[in-house]
Amino acid sequence: MKRLLLASAIGGALALPLAANAAVCTSGANLGQWLGAGFTCTVGDKTFSNFTYTDTGGGGATPIAASEVVITTINQGASAIGFQFNAPWNVGGLQSLDSAIGFTVAVTPPTGGVFIHDAALVQAGSSFSGGGIGTVSENLSNNSNLLTVDRAGQVTLSDAVTFSNTGSVNVLKDIAVNANGGSAAISQVTDTFSQTTVPEPASLGILGLGLIGLGFTQLRRRR
Repeated sequence: MKRLLLASAIGGALALPLAANAAVCTSGANLGQWLGAGFTCTVGDKTFSNFTYTDTGGGGATPIAASEVVITTINQGASAIGFQFNAPWNVGGLQSLDSAIGFTVAVTPPTGGVFIHDAALVQAGSSFSGGGIGTVSENLSNNSNLLTVDRAGQVTLSDAVTFSNTGSVNVLKDIAVNANGGSAAISQVTDTFSQTTVPEPASLGILGLGLIGLGFTQLRRRR
């Protein structure tokens, strides 16, 4: 009976990571492939889900479709896990484009002593002329905000924020280019998240029991 219980426990322990990592986010996919209820994928020890997308165009500009947004995955371990979103956000004259991308990022498996505590945003392939402006604003569900800007008198192409440890966070980013009689362009937006490891109370308790057991063993040997 004990052997059966042990085999069952080992089988359950092995099944959890496999289930958590069943779908790996495919680098080179387009955002249109990730939209829809129930889609989930992983990068490293992070799970991404609830992808949303809306797009608008003004002044005769054709909106950027979700299928035109190509995604490259980023996995640098604890220091940076996330995505690069690539698309031709490029306008001139009186044109404008706006794309809103949303998703949820969570630790896989839930917490396990690992927590997300930092988010970083970078806009690249960015340019402007005249009154043109390109911005990326990002709002997180824990009330953290990031902003990058490229325009005359203000060039801030990266931003980062550190926040209280969390197991998951919702992200909504708005990519906007407005020519304002000149031109504006953004071709790449990068989102990454870093983490910290904090021992859970249960883990500390197990460690304490282990140390106590070791102490009793040492005492028996001495006797």
